Amino acid sequence: MNKEQTNYITIVTRLPRYLPYPAFLFQTDISQTAKLIYAILLDRTTLSQKNGWADEDGNVYIYYALDHIASDTGWSESTVKRAIKELKHAGLIDCRRTRYAEPYRIYVKLPPKVSEMTPQTGQKWHLRGVKNDPLTTKYKNNSNSNMVNGSKMVSFPTIPDYTCEEGASL
Repeated sequence: MNKEQTNYITIVTRLPRYLPYPAFLFQTDISQTAKLIYAILLDRTTLSQKNGWADEDGNVYIYYALDHIASDTGWSESTVKRAIKELKHAGLIDCRRTRYAEPYRIYVKLPPKVSEMTPQTGQKWHLRGVKNDPLTTKYKNNSNSNMVNGSKMVSFPTIPDYTCEEGASL
């Protein structure tokens, strides 16, 4: 893409569809492919919330076939399967079959301490890893690891506040 084909974003520019990337994923010990698929599944979960797709316990689920994920991302089905397996092992998703010949329901999960995070306030985020925490790394005894492990505190990068007054510059 050359310079003449791009345009600056203005106040009235409609943004293209984009994926929110959960900040806690920066500190997880999973592949980049799994992280991106998690972001895609999380995006699909918001659609299921709007449509009221919840089980009898009130847990929201999605239907998203592996071949559709593969075609949407441009990756092979084996790559997608490997990433889904990583997400299951990390405790970030759960797949359940309800009936024979029906697709799996995918339940997207959040780590237990995500609700205590304070995004967009400029404060540092802290997670304390606990046993069976999806953010707990498989390298529990590695003190040089920057992942959440045991009772080690992890500081996430602060999110700067970009509010400006009229006439001010960033």
